[in-house]
Amino acid sequence: AAHYVEVMLTFQPQGPYYLGGYCFGARVAFEMGRQLQAMGREVVFLALIDTYAPGDFRPQSDMPIVLQQICKFWDMARRFSSIVRYISWLDRGKRLSYVAKMAKFHLRALLRSLYTYRGRPLPGFLRPDPVGERGNLSDHLRDYQPKVYPGRATLFRPSQQPLGIPRLPHMGWGELVDGDLEIEEVPGYHHTLIYRPKVRPLAERVQRHLHNAQVRWGEAQRVGLD
Repeated sequence: AAHYVEVMLTFQPQGPYYLGGYCFGARVAFEMGRQLQAMGREVVFLALIDTYAPGDFRPQSDMPIVLQQICKFWDMARRFSSIVRYISWLDRGKRLSYVAKMAKFHLRALLRSLYTYRGRPLPGFLRPDPVGERGNLSDHLRDYQPKVYPGRATLFRPSQQPLGIPRLPHMGWGELVDGDLEIEEVPGYHHTLIYRPKVRPLAERVQRHLHNAQVRWGEAQRVGLD
């Protein structure tokens, strides 16, 4: 987040700033907004698109681990139609490599679940791949201690949520956003939001909230001049 802020300030030294992200990227955008606010920069729009606050995406504590795994595989099955549709949009030369990549990813996830269920340590080939010397994103997210964001944000929450996860309307962001937290429900679930046809209503809602933020900022500037 600090790196992205540095790069962004190089291209746009003055605000206002409009930030947003999807999934893990939303958490990065949140931290970028917090750092910009700490610098005295004006962030007038922060979009958090379907992401739980760090530490809040976890199974219900009283759910047996077997049932947790069943919920995971059910959610994977729900993604199947959207994945097939996405593959149909790819160039022919890219389809096979994408299918191979997805098969490897899900096979690793299945094996990790089996090792975890049996209480056995993960072998080396199933451990997360490091990203250079900085470690992997999972390690960074586990160590991340978010601070309160002193502004307003908009959470775009899908109407369908993963099975076995507590239904938190604010998805854990209520305690981290000190200003107004707007919650906008959009049709679909995590793995269909950014693909057609669900991406259209998401885009329309993001555009509407972005426009409202621009109007609020413009009115605030006029009041300040008066």
